[in-house]
Amino acid sequence: WNVANSTPLSHLFAMAKAGNVSKVMLRGSVVSYLHSMKSGSPQSQRWSQTTLPSKNSSILNELMSTLIQSGCDDITTLPESFWQRFVNGPAVMVLPFAYLAALYWMMRRLQKEQLGDGNDDDSFTIK
Repeated sequence: WNVANSTPLSHLFAMAKAGNVSKVMLRGSVVSYLHSMKSGSPQSQRWSQTTLPSKNSSILNELMSTLIQSGCDDITTLPESFWQRFVNGPAVMVLPFAYLAALYWMMRRLQKEQLGDGNDDDSFTIK
């Protein structure tokens, strides 16, 4: 499921209605699914993935009911990765403060250079 082909949401609905989906993994808004293909070899399966729209919550309910009705009983919900949770949570909150701290440090250093202060203290201490 890590090397799944990206497909549109309509492909997932078509495969689910036809009963070709055997396993579904939901991680955040990304849905990875194992479905059978209609190729020359019997029972060839591959992983595909699609992204659910964030503005429409009823699509997930409709998708789950379609999958269950068509016989897919292997539906797994995975938590988001640590990196995704960090980027969407604490990193967004800390970014403005880190920017202000870096700006303060640069302005303080520039002021020391202009005043000709011989103290080349590069530490970040507040006096």
